[in-house]
Amino acid sequence: MSNPGGMWGNNPIAMGGDLGQQVEVFDGTAWKIVDISLPDGNTQGSASTAITEDFADWLMTVDEVDWSDDNMCSSGGTAEGKLRLSNIYADHMVFQRAPSNPMVWGFGTPGSKITITVLDSSGNDVTSGADQAYVEEDEKFEARIGSYEAGSGFSIIVRESLPDGTFLEVLLSDVAFGEVWVCSGQSNMELRVKDARDGMDEAIEAETYENIRLLKLVRQIATEPQEEALGFYNSWSKPRMEFLGSGDSFSAICLFFGEQLWEELQVPIGLIESTWGGTIVEAWSSPEALEYCGVTDNGVDDGQNHNNYLWNAMIHPLLKMTIQGAIWYQGEQNAGYPGEYEGHNRDLYTCTFSTMIESWRQEWSTATRGDADRKFPFGFVQLAPFTNQRDSLAWPQLRWHQTADVGYVPNDIMENVFMATAVDDDIDLHPKNKRLPASRLAWAATHLVYGMTERPLTGPLLMAVSFKNTERTSIVVTFSENLDPVLVEEDRFMVCCLASTDECDQVAYGEGWQGVTIEGMYSDNAVEVSTASACSTYSGLAYLWLETPCSGEVSCPLYASDEYHLPVVPWKSDVDLSLCPLSTAYTGQPIPILETGELFLLRDTQSGCHDTCLAHPEC
Repeated sequence: MSNPGGMWGNNPIAMGGDLGQQVEVFDGTAWKIVDISLPDGNTQGSASTAITEDFADWLMTVDEVDWSDDNMCSSGGTAEGKLRLSNIYADHMVFQRAPSNPMVWGFGTPGSKITITVLDSSGNDVTSGADQAYVEEDEKFEARIGSYEAGSGFSIIVRESLPDGTFLEVLLSDVAFGEVWVCSGQSNMELRVKDARDGMDEAIEAETYENIRLLKLVRQIATEPQEEALGFYNSWSKPRMEFLGSGDSFSAICLFFGEQLWEELQVPIGLIESTWGGTIVEAWSSPEALEYCGVTDNGVDDGQNHNNYLWNAMIHPLLKMTIQGAIWYQGEQNAGYPGEYEGHNRDLYTCTFSTMIESWRQEWSTATRGDADRKFPFGFVQLAPFTNQRDSLAWPQLRWHQTADVGYVPNDIMENVFMATAVDDDIDLHPKNKRLPASRLAWAATHLVYGMTERPLTGPLLMAVSFKNTERTSIVVTFSENLDPVLVEEDRFMVCCLASTDECDQVAYGEGWQGVTIEGMYSDNAVEVSTASACSTYSGLAYLWLETPCSGEVSCPLYASDEYHLPVVPWKSDVDLSLCPLSTAYTGQPIPILETGELFLLRDTQSGCHDTCLAHPEC
């Protein structure tokens, strides 16, 4: 069996089957269980794939196939040899467009010369900037294919010229150049198109996107870094109902993100899904990244939640593929499920997540010889709501750690990173409205990556916390842009009644954090809250600091007043009660700060107000 640059490469068979509610993969020597399907049809990082009985019978005879190198073949040529591209390369694939100069890599006869020819859709030779390379002693080669503007219908011919004058060729047909994104994480990234809201309608609609191409890795673990993927659920393919509407379909968020990018950019979009539900960030991280963060354990188990195992099997094989960027939805497994599972290394997530991003960037740039940007854009989804329990604040802590404890991205720690909050998605461990976070990710990406600054990168950001009265029972909270009229609900703002916000995070809601009352709008970009119902002395103020902090889908108190209607994301801020209140700043003889008027006090720091007041004899 041969498939140069095709579906399976070294591990040609990886098919799901209704075999005792499990999915198995054949690696050329034995069958291995890769996921378990739950009786209710929901998934925890898995899904089963139905196949015909005849095909299942055929699969059970696959051990009779001869997998030796002698049976490797190529697409054409005059020589005896074993030219083979890595299994990530296939017909219909997308390479990153100019100015990138991506590579192909594979296997051949040591000493042979590798040349690349690129033909356009009319068969014209348009090769530009391609390498000549040689097969090394380890029988591997890497060759750049050149740099090409966005388009589709290309053919790429990889020729191996052997020392005896004969040659072998591999042809990749219907190739596109465009934007390539990797989509990774756990079950909310994995949730399939057919399982999303209006999933079957979405699958039908997706067929209209001829210039979107999809590739999905099989869920597998490895104890050592793998050069090639251990299998794919599909070869590179266009969105088709047969794939999206059945079996182990494609990631809904990934596809919807790609569709919106195509609508904005009008260039081919390549999407690579590498996901596994119920997995910790450490499994997707390199050993060096975890060592940097002081992780001393080996993970949660000896399977998919063992440190590094998914990095080895499901990320490392992609590193030589030039990409534009990555999107990510993960964190639930590190946060934990209160009452069921306490989580894993939640206190380290500030480091492990941001360091994983930097590690991916460094490794990708190195493997592509600098063709993938050392700071390629990385987007993520901030955790959605789950339950109404208030005994544990694990999820608001994890949301905070997702931003490196800053509250927004990009920031000095997480450069070139963008975020879509899902805190106001439908209330479910696996929210079905995947259009909501996908659209927000796409808006942020088009702003940050593609320069479309009319699209929003973030929602309104916290600018200042000011006291309206000397008793500090009335607080004015000011944001970076105008807001829709506030939705007045209880327990949306809260104050910390202990010595520090970190202490408040460690106890049940009500014991540390206590809800305060929204009084209404103070101005177009500020709200007023009253602390009269809470403690008189407090150390911090927070917004949406609960596992499920809003009353329903797109029903949080504060949203931008523009057409994109992005929410104010969860945040917390230390509060210094010694700072002077607004009423004090406005009394006494005129001082320079008063000449600027009210907006200065609200838009700049309260400490600045405080310093000016201290200089005035009546303050």
